[in-house]
Amino acid sequence: MKKILEVIAIICLSIIIVLSLAGCDEGQSVPDFGYSIEYNKPDITVLAKGVPKYSYFYVVDNKTGVVYIQFNSEYRAGITVLVNPDGTPVLIDQIKREDSK
Repeated sequence: MKKILEVIAIICLSIIIVLSLAGCDEGQSVPDFGYSIEYNKPDITVLAKGVPKYSYFYVVDNKTGVVYIQFNSEYRAGITVLVNPDGTPVLIDQIKREDSK
């Protein structure tokens, strides 16, 4: 019985060694999903201050000035570009409040 356990242990150890040595090599293809560290992080400003749990707020792309509206809640969130009635995107200058005169 002891001999059988030794044989089983040797077989298991051999399998573990073979599996640990079999890994990915350089010739294996890796799917490219279009993500890269070469891309810049988004340059945005979030216009929200002390927002409640369920809230809408503006997100502005600092490079283009385009305004997005974002919704956050406990289990849901969404973001979309804000558009004018003619379909053109709303720009930051259009949502800025004018100083009272």
